[in-house]
Amino acid sequence: MALDIIARAMATAARTAAASAANPVPIGRFADLPTRSVDAAWSAVITSGYAATGFGRGVYVADAVATGALAAAHPRFCKADAAGRMFRLLPDDNGLIPVACAGANGQSVPITNASVDDRAAIQAAEDYKHAIGAAGLSFDARYYAIRRTPRTNLATADIHTSLSGLTFVANSSTRWKSTHPQGSTLLRRKVDGTAYDKTDKQTIAGVDWRGGFLFMEGQTSDPGDPSVGSLILEDMTFDGGLRLADGLTFEICDKAVWQSNDRFCGHITLAGRTRIIGFTSELVYGAQGTLTSAADRIITVGPGVEIGETGGSCLNPNGQTLRVDRCLLYNAYIGIEGWTGRTGGYLKAVFRDITHGNSLQGGVASGPPLTYYVPNAPAGSPLPLGHLDIVLERAARFDVGSWITGRILAIDTPVAIGSSDVFVNGAEMVDLDIISTCDRAGLPGGVSLIGGGNGAMNIRNVTVRLDLKRSAYAVANNFWHQSAVYTYGSIGPNVVVALGANDGGASPIKVAAAAYDWGITVKGWSFIESGCYTPDSFWDVEAGNGGTLPNNRPVIAFTCSGTATGAKNVNLPTVKVNPGTRMFVANYTRNSVNPGLSTKVNGSNFRTGIDEVLPTDYTVACFEFTGSKWRVVERV
Repeated sequence: MALDIIARAMATAARTAAASAANPVPIGRFADLPTRSVDAAWSAVITSGYAATGFGRGVYVADAVATGALAAAHPRFCKADAAGRMFRLLPDDNGLIPVACAGANGQSVPITNASVDDRAAIQAAEDYKHAIGAAGLSFDARYYAIRRTPRTNLATADIHTSLSGLTFVANSSTRWKSTHPQGSTLLRRKVDGTAYDKTDKQTIAGVDWRGGFLFMEGQTSDPGDPSVGSLILEDMTFDGGLRLADGLTFEICDKAVWQSNDRFCGHITLAGRTRIIGFTSELVYGAQGTLTSAADRIITVGPGVEIGETGGSCLNPNGQTLRVDRCLLYNAYIGIEGWTGRTGGYLKAVFRDITHGNSLQGGVASGPPLTYYVPNAPAGSPLPLGHLDIVLERAARFDVGSWITGRILAIDTPVAIGSSDVFVNGAEMVDLDIISTCDRAGLPGGVSLIGGGNGAMNIRNVTVRLDLKRSAYAVANNFWHQSAVYTYGSIGPNVVVALGANDGGASPIKVAAAAYDWGITVKGWSFIESGCYTPDSFWDVEAGNGGTLPNNRPVIAFTCSGTATGAKNVNLPTVKVNPGTRMFVANYTRNSVNPGLSTKVNGSNFRTGIDEVLPTDYTVACFEFTGSKWRVVERV
């Protein structure tokens, strides 16, 4: 913002100086300036175009900035008249350099093999902008053809060694804005100008190289001002010419919006009808100068922005703070990965047709000796909660880490919290409303809690309010949730799932593998005969006679062998059980032996001291843990 104000002030001052002449001199095309002698009394000239009339009209001023050195470095923008006096292009009133004034005319109809390559002209405009301290570039055409530029340094793909082969490079804060009513599209083409495809690349030191699109060069030390090196895109489309359906795989050297790796860059803002599509790497890649400084940078994505069609990820903020508001992330290997950043970071977006997965946690980035997926709270800073308000449509899986609040509408998409294969420290301080909907597929659970090894207990202090729903198509095709909660591995204390709607009658918990440590509290589940039992719900009361029931199964059905006889007794768990936990216990021994085995829950489990007997005829009782003892809630 500061640079934009400065640029506007510079442009206004220069234009005021130009207007002090009685009339700026019209000279025709800028290319004709060397053939014209401008009277010494005139400080400005007005062109009818750059190389052709009507394309690239501009105001040029003779001032202290217009020197021979500037003309030598930027001949598209600064020339001498016939008398040798230098004139340079002024930015417009917004501080922007029109790319048409560099000869980038674009076109009003879609790009063809005969389209002129505008890459060099646009890069020249960006370089001139940097030289005079302007705010950015303006684009007035609907379409621009951008041919891939080959990398000349064939020894290494390291961008810190050489910037050759990058499509565009910005060395300072810049704003690229379309003035066309429908926005401007920059479409990548092959080196020969034909339609781009996967074959048009180089192999540099074993690395696939395509050069990405707009590279933001960063600084090696922190400038102290997080706005330095910022990027704003308004109504701009960057189209790399590829689509996920082409069979894209992840490559590291084809980032669309590419802040310099491990350097200090500024904020990223995508606004209006901006679209970033068609590359093989991350589509928006944030720089990470240091772990904590990255969170001082903000990635802002406005409503209507679309980011997709990639073999990589749509958003990789790399620890920068998110301000993402109602955009679409689609047709990608990964939708998002990383952190929400400092307190106030949020993600509001639709994820559609993500093939691999997504992962996000609150906090700022953390690094060695920890791992990439560990949140961090800066010393003296408030707890950096991130907020989600997202829709997931066939988005593979969405992994939620620590310090996240908000709501998720998930359609045919599992939502997992604290997955040990993603977050080394699991998840804590999570509070979510989740509506899980089956439409074209069934799901193992409305929410998954995937813990680590025995004793880890890294998933803790998690609250989920969960609704399970099905579309008419799902009902007709028998798609449903196997359970409200799908879990395995170690779970810590205070993990509570409050169940609302349960379309399809899912069981409360499906334990996929070994589950140990604390039990998960499922509230709001009403006993339903059909579908309430999963294979892990059954407990052999004959073999376990006198023993203690497991603490992580809200529904238990007693079984026995076909030769079992006599009454049996059991105890309810009291270790690592959350207060408020409810357990349904059913006597289903009649399925194994006739007339079944009468079973009692010993009175020592209750404050009353009275045994609770479950007769043999499919009787069910519900018990609730009060913190040290259990109470009988209902008999079904």
